[in-house]
Parts: sequence; C-alpha cells; structure tokens
Amino acid sequence: MNIDYDNELNVRIMERVQASQPLQPLYDPRPASTKYTLFQTTPEPQKSTEPLHQYKEYSTENTFHPGNRGPVDYYAKHIDQESTLRSQFAALQKADAAVYIPETHSDLYVYSSYKPDPGHSITQAVSRSVSQKESSPFFNMTRLHYRQPSKAESKERTGQGVKLSPIR
Repeated sequence: MNIDYDNELNVRIMERVQASQPLQPLYDPRPASTKYTLFQTTPEPQKSTEPLHQYKEYSTENTFHPGNRGPVDYYAKHIDQESTLRSQFAALQKADAAVYIPETHSDLYVYSSYKPDPGHSITQAVSRSVSQKESSPFFNMTRLHYRQPSKAESKERTGQGVKLSPIR
C-alpha cells in the first residue's frame, strides 16, 4: 500500500520535471578558429546527410515546460509582441515619437454608444438653446453663496468697522 503511493508520487513528480512534448534544442555550432591560419587553409566541414528532426511548434498554451524559458525559436517569433508589451518600440527621448498617439479612427476617439435620433438636427438644438438663454438670464448663486468674504468686508457687514482710538 505504501509502495503504491510512493510510486504514484514519483510518477507525478517526473511528469512535472519533463516537458509534455520534445522541445526544439538550441542548434549552435561553434565556429572554427581562423586566428593562426592562412587564407582558406582550414578544411571545409562536411555537410550532414542526416535530415533535421521537425518539432511541433511550441506554444505556452498547449505545451507544458518546467523550465523558465522556452525554445529560442519561440522567443525569436514573439519578440515583437514582447517589445510592444514593454513599450520598447519608441526610443527614450523627449520628442513626439516617444509618446504613443492612437489613430483617429481607433475606439478611443470614436464614441459608438451615442446614436442621435434620426429626426434630431444639431442646428435646431443650438437655436433652441440660444433662444432659451435670451429669455432667462443665468444667475450664478454659488458665486455669492460660497465666496468667503475678507476680514474688512465681514466687519463692514456687521457694523464693527475698524475704529482707531487716539493715542494718549
């Protein structure tokens, strides 16, 4: 009973150590040193007749990878995405190119939820608002209500104006 449980744990641990599918290795042949050789005196390397193995395309959604980095090919294909997410397309500068300005047809500028009535005209609305303003002048109550008077004004209102007494 205890051995079965240990084996089950071992199998589950091994599944977390290995990738869910074989990943493309980094093919990085080292260059031959030409420092102390004369021009074209190094032998030409032999061409391989073995075809390269074709791996499935790596994606983080479909493939489990226990490491902290995926294959180099995956990084190279998605480098533009990472640069966009980090806002690294514009250089660090104070010019206008450093600031992202969306296009005028983007959803930032186009307000799609407001749809005016088909019989509604802007000129009628403006003419109505102008005629209403002429008939009833606007009185700003807040100007008088929230304005804090100065010390001199408050004393004048209460009748306690500044009185100077003669010097004795």
